Amino acid sequence: MKPKNSRNLIILVHPGEVTNWLWEDNFPFMPFESLFLARYLEEHGYDVMIVDQRVDGEWKQRVRGVVDQILWVGVTAISGPQVTDALKAAADIREIDADLPIVWGGWHPSFFPEKTINHPLADFVVTGIGELKVVQLSEFIAGGMKGELDVPGLLKKGVVKPVVPVKEKFTDLVEIPAYHLIDPDKYRTRTTWRD
Repeated sequence: MKPKNSRNLIILVHPGEVTNWLWEDNFPFMPFESLFLARYLEEHGYDVMIVDQRVDGEWKQRVRGVVDQILWVGVTAISGPQVTDALKAAADIREIDADLPIVWGGWHPSFFPEKTINHPLADFVVTGIGELKVVQLSEFIAGGMKGELDVPGLLKKGVVKPVVPVKEKFTDLVEIPAYHLIDPDKYRTRTTWRD
């Protein structure tokens, strides 16, 4: 059962830079990993805000406006150039509120969990399928981070334990992603803008 906590908002950040999407084949796809995870968290009683930096140049102001409600901030990253954007996003979060727990997830932290958790901008790392771990992580953070967090594939800063990759299967699928948390018009190509 979810502990009572005045902070119930989880921010899911899809890192990137706001770009003037001029070419029809060069536009951002919807952040589906965040949309599915958001719906799952909502179904477990948490409020969620999706920050897609690729289409939201005002995201820092939005986060500052709700900073007193935030339980933790999640940053997703794929190995490659997106890691640089994710590090910048995490640094911006630290600047907004140095005490907010920053949780890394996605392909890069799953492939390099120890390296990721040892970075100063990571407090937790979720490897593999996030839905299998985020509710327990949220309960742990809401409960004041007391006791042990013994969840396979979930790393906490300062706790040394080996990460053994396991094949995970998630069957409690969310049928409809949390589209209500984004503006779908920001993901359309010019060809779909015709009236």
